[in-house]
Amino acid sequence: MNSQFNLRALLMGAPMQLRYVKRFSTCRVLHPESVAEHSYYTALYALFICHYLKQHKSWVVDEGLLLRRALLHDFEESRTGDIIRTFKRSNEVLESAIEVGASDAMDDILKKLFKSRTLQEFFYVEWGEAKDQTVEGRIVKFADFLSVVSYMCEELRSANATMREHVLCMREYIELFDSAEYAFLGDLLEQAREVCNEFIFVDETV
Repeated sequence: MNSQFNLRALLMGAPMQLRYVKRFSTCRVLHPESVAEHSYYTALYALFICHYLKQHKSWVVDEGLLLRRALLHDFEESRTGDIIRTFKRSNEVLESAIEVGASDAMDDILKKLFKSRTLQEFFYVEWGEAKDQTVEGRIVKFADFLSVVSYMCEELRSANATMREHVLCMREYIELFDSAEYAFLGDLLEQAREVCNEFIFVDETV
C-alpha cells in the first residue's frame, strides 16, 4: 500500500510514546503523570476557556486551531523526553541547543507520519507556533500553565514536599501573564492566582 498517511507510525510510533514519557522526571512523585495526560488536560482546559470567552466576552477563537496547538505543543517529547524547565532555562546556549534538537525531532516524527510535505509543514507550523501571541496561542499557554497548577496542587495536597523546588519556577511562570496581552483572561487569571496562593505559594521554605 502506497499511502500518504502512515497509520502504523501513528499507532505504534512516536505519538504513542507520549503515554510513557513521565513529567517531573527528576522528582519523586506520588501520582505519575505522562506527557499524554498533560496534553489532554491542556486541550480540555483550552476548550473550556475558549467557549467561556466566546459566550461571555464575545471573543473570536478558532476552536480547531486551538485544539491542534494544545494537543501538539509537547509532541516532540515523544523523542526528547520531558526536560525539566529549571534545567532547560538555566543556560541560554543549552536552551537554544534543546530547541534545535526538538525541532529536528518533530521534523523526523512528521516525516514518518506523512509522505506529503504539505502536511508535514502544516503540523510542524502548528507545533512551532503552539504558544504564540495569537489569541489561540495565548489560551494554550494559559491552559498549559493550568495543567501544571492542577498537578502540583495534587502533589502538594498529598504532602509531597519534594515538589517545593518547583515553586519558584511557578512564580516565574505566572508572572508571564502579567501583561496587557493576557488581560482578556480577567477573572480566570485571578482565580488561578487564588489557587496558587492557597495550595502552592505557601510554606515556600519547607
